[in-house]
Amino acid sequence: GSVMGGDGGMGSRGRQRGTIMSPGGGRRISSLSPDGGGRRTSSAGGNRRRSSSANSDDSGSRRSSSRPTTVDDHVVGEGGVDTSILTLKIFLRRCESDRWLESMGFTREADRRIIKDMKHGGLQAKQQFKFLNYYKNSSDPRSIRHCVEDSEEALTALVSKRYRNNPKRVHAIVHELCSSHFPITTAQMERFFKKYDGKPAMAQENVRKELVDVKTTSVRSEEKESYDILKSGITRVGVLLNNLGVAELTATLNDAVQAADRVIEEGKMEEKRRDEEKKRLEEEKEKAEEEEREKAIEKERRGSSMPGAARRHSAATERKFSNVGGGLIGVMGGGGARGGGARLMSGHEAKAGLILRRDAIQLVIDWWNSTLLLQKRFRGFKQRKAYRLMQEDRARAATKLQGAMRTFIFVKKLTKYLLSQYNSQIEQLWSDEESAFYWFDKRTQSSVWEEPKEPYRPMIRDKFTQQLMQAWPILDKAIVEEGEAPPGICMICKEEEATRACNQCEQKNSKIKWGDGYLHTCFICFSTFHNETAELRKHTFTVTKKSVAPSLKCCMCGTLATRRCRGMVIPEDVRDKLTTVIVEALD
Repeated sequence: GSVMGGDGGMGSRGRQRGTIMSPGGGRRISSLSPDGGGRRTSSAGGNRRRSSSANSDDSGSRRSSSRPTTVDDHVVGEGGVDTSILTLKIFLRRCESDRWLESMGFTREADRRIIKDMKHGGLQAKQQFKFLNYYKNSSDPRSIRHCVEDSEEALTALVSKRYRNNPKRVHAIVHELCSSHFPITTAQMERFFKKYDGKPAMAQENVRKELVDVKTTSVRSEEKESYDILKSGITRVGVLLNNLGVAELTATLNDAVQAADRVIEEGKMEEKRRDEEKKRLEEEKEKAEEEEREKAIEKERRGSSMPGAARRHSAATERKFSNVGGGLIGVMGGGGARGGGARLMSGHEAKAGLILRRDAIQLVIDWWNSTLLLQKRFRGFKQRKAYRLMQEDRARAATKLQGAMRTFIFVKKLTKYLLSQYNSQIEQLWSDEESAFYWFDKRTQSSVWEEPKEPYRPMIRDKFTQQLMQAWPILDKAIVEEGEAPPGICMICKEEEATRACNQCEQKNSKIKWGDGYLHTCFICFSTFHNETAELRKHTFTVTKKSVAPSLKCCMCGTLATRRCRGMVIPEDVRDKLTTVIVEALD
């Protein structure tokens, strides 16, 4: 439609039932509706028109097009991005569906076939959809009427290429085209020229029926209603964005609304100026023609000798100028038909609606899609980060498990090897004479200089003295079984005399035959053993032997001791020097 900004127009008979955001008259609506999120809906008027053709052969298919909106009607682009606004690119992508083209207003099979042929034409398809007499851009202050009138020169050149030898018919065809209320597309002209190729007379006869006033755009009432809906929605969105603190986008929406209002005001002023200019030119021409007519009549009256002939010539002159004046008025677009038709053509609201849709709604959609994309990327980043952390945790856990398993296997093998060395009957020894190691076998009591292949008891170096010694020195010590306490000796320490017998504790060693089955201990062992728990501290004892402190005797002659030696007395300076020497020797 006209809101598509010059890319509309679907053919001479493929009339659109509506434009973007035009809700009235049973036309399709492509709007960001509150309940549909950009879903197209059909009004009741369109359903009534479709249901009125129930007696036709294809009435069932047309009635099926009035079904409730489905997912297929909701335009979704690549990557899940909402493309609710119908652009030429989206139209060309979806025009393969006959049902969708029928819902857009192309009810005839021939029209749908033409649309598909234009699509498969490649880059030429876009040129087929362009208007020949439309706004240059959204800031063009002219109205559709002025755009159509200003295209006379371009249309003349285009028609003259087809009918070079018929200038009068070319002028008549261009005059009819310039009187149309709607712009004409390239596809319409090409179809028309193809149909009447070499037939200028038939082209002149049928141009009004096939090209003039063919509704290729929406009308001003529909565009105004769509513009009001767009402006109201954008204003509401601006309030919501302002409440959310999105100042930059809110300012952009306000600028778009102001630009749209400014386009409408400038268009109205330009239209008013051109109408006044046209009216002034018409008045000047009428005045000039009137003066010329009066001069011609007066001249004929004076120069004629026959009054009757003068009157006839004067009447013919008046009819001539009267016809010329009427022709001029028709060419300039005067008359009531033009004034009434102005309400049935596209207005400046189409350009304003395009600005709102392109600079406001599409911007909001782009921001929304950008937000979704950022969220998607951020969630993906978090997921990838969490996945990498999980992989690192798994790698660390696997490394720990592998290390623990390898350690277990190594310890197991090492334990087995050390046990084989511990229990081996072959020993490694050092020969001072040869300054070399040799191996002695206890089983055969033989020695060899070659290292045996089976495990043997090795020699190691002492940690403190760094002297060679055999591993596990405990193997060289004789195992002496500890004897039992003799009668009268403490059964715990087996060194001191037993002085106490516990009345509750029983000794369970069957090898001890004395003590009547009770535990006999010395004083120190009794106190230490019975101090472990509160229950043992309650035990009582019986004194078996009184302890008597013996007299101190001399350690040299055995007589009673009279003195105790405190050690050698060394001066302080000598003690310090001696300490220094001892420390250095130890280091």
